[in-house]
Amino acid sequence: MNPNIKSFEIRWADLDPNRHVANITFSSLMNERRMAYLVEHDFTQRSFQQHNIGPVVLKEEFNYMKEVMPNETVHIDIELLGHTADYKIVKWCHSLFNTKGQQAVYSEVLFAWFDLESRKLTVPPKALIDIMECMPKSEYFRIFSSEEIKNTQIPNKTLEL
Repeated sequence: MNPNIKSFEIRWADLDPNRHVANITFSSLMNERRMAYLVEHDFTQRSFQQHNIGPVVLKEEFNYMKEVMPNETVHIDIELLGHTADYKIVKWCHSLFNTKGQQAVYSEVLFAWFDLESRKLTVPPKALIDIMECMPKSEYFRIFSSEEIKNTQIPNKTLEL
C-alpha cells in the first residue's frame, strides 16, 4: 500500500445516532493522520516539548461524498496544500477512502505553529520545515501570504448579556 496512507478501523464509539460515522470522528481521524505523519518522520511529542511548540487549528473543513459505516477500514492520505513563506501558517489536506477505495471525505485544515511560552504564532524549527518540504504536495499547492489569512471575511458580532 502507498506509504502516504494510514488505515483506521471504524469502531462503535465512532458512530452517531444514525449509525454512521459521526462528524467529530472524521476530525479526530484526520488529526491522528497528521500526528502519525510527523511521528513517522521522527517529530514526536518529545520534539514538540523540546521546541516548546504545538499546532493550533485555525480552520477545518470537510466535504462528504460517501457514507462510512461501522467496521469499515478507512484509509487516509496527507498532502501539503500550502503555507506562508516562513511556514508559520500551513494548510494540509486529506482524502479518506472507504473499504472499496472510493474517496468518501475530503478535508482541509489550516493551522499555525504556536509557541507555548510566548503564546504567539511562531516559525517552526528547521526539522519540522524539512519534514513539510518532503511532504507530498497537492496538485493545488501554493504559497500564500499571511494577509490572505487575516483578510478572511468573518462577521463581527456581539452578544448583549
